[in-house]
Amino acid sequence: MNLLFERGETLTCEEWYCSLQETESDEQLGNFLVALWFIWEQRNSQMWNKRNLEEGEIIHRAFGWLQEYLNMQEAESEVHRQCERKWRPSQSADFTISVDAGRLTGQGTGLGAVVRKKDGDFVAAAVRRTRR
Repeated sequence: MNLLFERGETLTCEEWYCSLQETESDEQLGNFLVALWFIWEQRNSQMWNKRNLEEGEIIHRAFGWLQEYLNMQEAESEVHRQCERKWRPSQSADFTISVDAGRLTGQGTGLGAVVRKKDGDFVAAAVRRTRR
């Protein structure tokens, strides 16, 4: 990944990111963004929780997480090909509540819910991350 700039050149974050999109592969850009996110998360963890990781451990965790995510996406897309489900209104109730949950090894679980009227109009949604 080429992150060199001309001397004195200034770019906004948006310009810089757009230039990366033009020159880097999707895989390289994804790797870079995940690494940036983990660095940012570590900074917050260090600042608020006084937990500190070595640089190598941050990158190791970032790419481990990315690989796990990609594996889950691949497995999930196979499941979705097998059974495409579409929301259908309830025949008897005025509201429908759809719920789902997800889990990442070492990251914990999350729960989500969406409430819709009988005609499908959105009413409310909620998400919650549970303990690890």
